[in-house]
Amino acid sequence: SLVFKETFSIYTYRIMEMLMSTKAELIQDLLQMQRDFIKFEHENGMHPDDYYNPGAGHPLETYKNDFVDKAVQVLDMAHDEKDSSWKR
Repeated sequence: SLVFKETFSIYTYRIMEMLMSTKAELIQDLLQMQRDFIKFEHENGMHPDDYYNPGAGHPLETYKNDFVDKAVQVLDMAHDEKDSSWKR
């Protein structure tokens, strides 16, 4: 029925709007993380251990995992928006 189609369309639009807002926030987080990483590198230099094995209490302790987690969330959202069948 027409009412169902309109209700479904409004509901679908709101879900997509929410996903796009969340995706935009994640992208802003990723960009800020990159800026912070570059700042750390410029101020402290960079040794591979700083990135790959930073150790407890290091400013980059959770950087790599946090960045990958957010990037994968953005990737999943982008595939959902396009109704892609790709899944990790």
